[in-house]
Amino acid sequence: SDLDYDNFDGYVSSLAQIIQTLDLFSDVRLLAAICLKNSVNKCWTARGWARCLNITEKLMLRQFTTQFTNETDDRIAIQIQR
Repeated sequence: SDLDYDNFDGYVSSLAQIIQTLDLFSDVRLLAAICLKNSVNKCWTARGWARCLNITEKLMLRQFTTQFTNETDDRIAIQIQR
């Protein structure tokens, strides 16, 4: 069976932390941005949010998307904006 990482506590916040860690290789940060975008797309419905993200991660994700606007790598910035 497929392992559904979206259901693990801390998955989304860990991806956001990776994206914000500018010391990492840009390809690692890009992969984290793509995974984050896919998780949000998968869990966007009200029913999906309850299944995928707890309240703490929802608040962190809202804060991340509103405050992390200074991305210099265009590939990552595009994934965050989607």
